[in-house]
This record gives sequence, C-alpha cells and structure tokens, in this order.
Amino acid sequence: KILSRGVKSTDASFSISAGETKTVFHLRGPLIMMKALLLLTDKDAKINWEMDSLKLSYSPYETWVMGLDEANPVTPFLAKYDTTNNIYSVEWVPAGGMLVNDYIKLSVTAVNDTTAHMIAYYY
Repeated sequence: KILSRGVKSTDASFSISAGETKTVFHLRGPLIMMKALLLLTDKDAKINWEMDSLKLSYSPYETWVMGLDEANPVTPFLAKYDTTNNIYSVEWVPAGGMLVNDYIKLSVTAVNDTTAHMIAYYY
C-alpha cells in the first residue's frame, strides 16, 4: 500500500551468523526518515543506528530493560518482546520525521544466529 505519493520504502530479509555484523540499510541524504521497523529472532543482537552525527546501539533486551516498550516520538522502542517464540521487534517513528542531511545507516551485530526482517519509509 502506498502511504503517500512521495513516500519511498526499502525492505529486506536476511540471516546473520553469531558474531557477524550486517548492514540492514544505508541511505544517503538529504531525506526525511518517517519510520523504521526491524524484526529479529535474537534478543541480544545489537541494533546500531547511525544518522549524521547521532549514534545509538542497543539490543531488544537492553531496550526492554530500559523500559522503552511503548511507542514514543523520540527514540527507537520495543514493539514486541516475545521470548516464547523468539520474536523481537524494534520500531522508530520520529515525530514529524527526522531530517537526515548526510546519511542514515542501520546495522545488526548478532550474538546468536538470527533472522532479521526490516522495512523503512522515507521521503
């Protein structure tokens, strides 16, 4: 479904071996990041966000421990934390979108073998 005539998207599915770091997406600015959603099967995998000079890195487990388990307009948050089925979803929906002047890059460093699915929307 197209959200708006100007919205672009990128998506991917892949496997990451334990100890491996894989770039999920890397986009050049200028652009406005509207939403990013990442689904993993490893709660300990590090999710590395880089946007211009901003860098964040934490796992779904660390996100849960920090209490970032409700939608918020500022930081990535945990949308699903299911230890029974090993499904962990981290989402970022910056209020009004986030202006990216130079680049945005998302990578994942797996602690255990993991499957990952991602989708991002941007202008």
